[in-house]
Amino acid sequence: MVTTIWFTADTHFHHKNILHLGRGRPWDTVEEMNDALVHNWNQQVLPHDHVYHLGDISFGGREATLETMRRLHGNIHIIKGNHDQPKMLSYLSAEMPNVTEIRNYLEIKVDGQKIVLFHFPILDWHGLHKGSWHLHGHCHANLQFDNGPMLDVGMDNMSYTPIDFESVRALLKDVPPKFHTHHDATPKEVSGG
Repeated sequence: MVTTIWFTADTHFHHKNILHLGRGRPWDTVEEMNDALVHNWNQQVLPHDHVYHLGDISFGGREATLETMRRLHGNIHIIKGNHDQPKMLSYLSAEMPNVTEIRNYLEIKVDGQKIVLFHFPILDWHGLHKGSWHLHGHCHANLQFDNGPMLDVGMDNMSYTPIDFESVRALLKDVPPKFHTHHDATPKEVSGG
C-alpha cells in the first residue's frame, strides 16, 4: 500500500469572515465552504495517507469542529497556527484518533528531502543553504516575499485542496536559496573613527 504525504494550511473551517477577507473565497455560505473543502480533501487524501496541516484549522465550536474534522481522511499532523486555541488542540488530540501529533514547529525528511514546517513564513530557516525547503501557511496566497525553496501550502494558494509531496518537489526542485544568515567567511575588520 503506497502512502502519500500531503500538506495544507488555513482551512478556517466555520469561519464566516474568511469568505470576504482579502481575496475572499468562492462560496456564499460557510457551510458550502466547509463541505467543499472536505470534499476536495477527501478526493485526494486516502485514509492511510499522512497530512501535515500547518495551522488555522477551525473557528467553530467544539462539536462543529469535531464533526468536520471527523469527516477528513488521513493521519493528520498539526502544526499550530496563530488562530488555533489550546482548548481546540486539546480536544482534537483527545478525541480524534487520526490526529497523530500537534507541534509548534516541525522538521521532517521525505524521500531524502529535508522540510521545515511552520505556520508562518520564515526568512531564514534551518538548512536553507543546504537545500532544505520551507512550507508554511498564514499568507492566504498574498505573500510578496520569495526566499527560494519555500511554498505557501494554504488552501487559498492551492486551489482549496491539499498538495502532495511530489507536486511540491516539482515546484521547488530547481529553486535555489536566495538568502541565508549563516556565513563561513571571516568577518571583515571594521575601523573606528
